[in-house]
Amino acid sequence: MTVAEQILEEVRELDERRQLAVLAIVRRLRAEPDVSLDEVDFDDEPNADAWRARVQARAGHHVADAMARFRALGLVDQEGHVVERELPPDMQPGSKTSVAT
Repeated sequence: MTVAEQILEEVRELDERRQLAVLAIVRRLRAEPDVSLDEVDFDDEPNADAWRARVQARAGHHVADAMARFRALGLVDQEGHVVERELPPDMQPGSKTSVAT
């Protein structure tokens, strides 16, 4: 059985919501540039530069994903600025709690 057949067999068992989640993951993986070292020739400068560009592009995907999660959690605004929040009582400067206790 091929890997694709194994994946299909597993995904068939999932409900539609989870199937859509798998589809989203597959689409994300396909959108990410390949950064494997298998075919990189660092002695060939244009080849090495192309690989470095793919690494930077992939890093950009990861940063964008993290920022989307931070926005969803309310940690940053739409421009990426940290949302100021008051510290919880145990973290206030006058708190009697500490990391030592």
